[in-house]
Amino acid sequence: MKQLIVLITVLVLSPLILHSQEIVFQKEYNHNERVQCQKVSSNSNFLAVGTTSRIDLIDLNTLESIFEANIGDVISVDITVDELRLLALTKEKIIYEWDLNSKQLIRQIDYFKNKDSITGIKKAIYYPIDNRICVGAYYENLNINKTFLYLYSNNENVIETGYNIPSELIEFTSDGTYFVDPGILSVITLAGRFPNLANDLNQNDIIETFKDYDPFDKPRAISMDISSNNKYALVTSNHGDISVLDLQNHSLLTNKEISTENKLNFNVTCLDNTGNVLLSSTGFEQYLSISDLRTNSKFQEFKNIQISGILNYIESRDILIVNHFYDLYLYSFDLDAITSIQDEEQNSTFNIYPSPSNEMVNLQFESNISGNFNSKLLNLTGAIIKEYQINYVQIGNNQFTFSTSNFPPGEYFLVTEGIINESFPIVIGGE
Repeated sequence: MKQLIVLITVLVLSPLILHSQEIVFQKEYNHNERVQCQKVSSNSNFLAVGTTSRIDLIDLNTLESIFEANIGDVISVDITVDELRLLALTKEKIIYEWDLNSKQLIRQIDYFKNKDSITGIKKAIYYPIDNRICVGAYYENLNINKTFLYLYSNNENVIETGYNIPSELIEFTSDGTYFVDPGILSVITLAGRFPNLANDLNQNDIIETFKDYDPFDKPRAISMDISSNNKYALVTSNHGDISVLDLQNHSLLTNKEISTENKLNFNVTCLDNTGNVLLSSTGFEQYLSISDLRTNSKFQEFKNIQISGILNYIESRDILIVNHFYDLYLYSFDLDAITSIQDEEQNSTFNIYPSPSNEMVNLQFESNISGNFNSKLLNLTGAIIKEYQINYVQIGNNQFTFSTSNFPPGEYFLVTEGIINESFPIVIGGE
């Protein structure tokens, strides 16, 4: 039997060191004040920041602070999709709304402060489709705990209510799809079809995130982030798990369980528009690291960027927003450069054999990085004949076997995607 050895030189991912991350904006707060929440507007023109005593508005075009109001302990901020209105919720259950052009107060909503059946509110944001204010409220009395989602329309006499909605994790994409953690079920629900909110929470809209747990020990989602292109979501749990979801295909891209000793390391996380890069504050030193969850590879660490609070990344402007104790920093930060593939050759080769193949074909190679890859068999017209299971590459020698039985004799291509992106010609059948 003939044996065809295919030798291919590959490109590898390796850390690209940026020599500097320039601070382009810095705001210092006094020691009696700390940043508690922030929101970047949909078109990345404004940054709203809520502290324990005020709300600040920063123009991301000029990198200047253009508005502030001392309204007390701010726990939630938001900006409408059209960037015309600014919202702030205080710990006193009061909602303030301003016109962004004139910077004048439009209204002050005291409804929730005066409602005895509401113990507190955790979040207030705009529903992107019609700018209704969505308020996550809760009621606590003895052993009774209830959470609600109120939809406060422009007509202040109209309020719709969704029952049993964990209010602190309400987050919208700009097209109106929202995510909410139903508590112990540890899933993220896709809805976004107001006003019939309560009827929309059905099994067809559920993506399970944290898997393989005992039913009585399910982790609970504690934080989340949505990519600015509305394609991906990042969810972290109180057990230290991290999941990345594909919103367009309603599928789970990856779920990573952090080892016990590292569970406290992921304090702050956010997601970029590729869906596979995590920005995280790690360890007790709380510095920035950037990792690819799907390939389990770390691109870079930045010991000079200290994080103790909220983290945002604005890809359209290459700006990283960091809160560190009493300071707010904006860095010039090009993530594409950090995660790009260097044109550096590796002295490794792929061996694929036997060819012709009747039952199976083997792929053998050396690797100095680890991660996952998908593989499929294509015919000469480019049609997919078979998709194989996901394989994991280890550092060092690797060998994978793919079934080629039950296919007509002829020429084919074994195509890999992920940590390996290659196309290997193979022959099936014959001597």
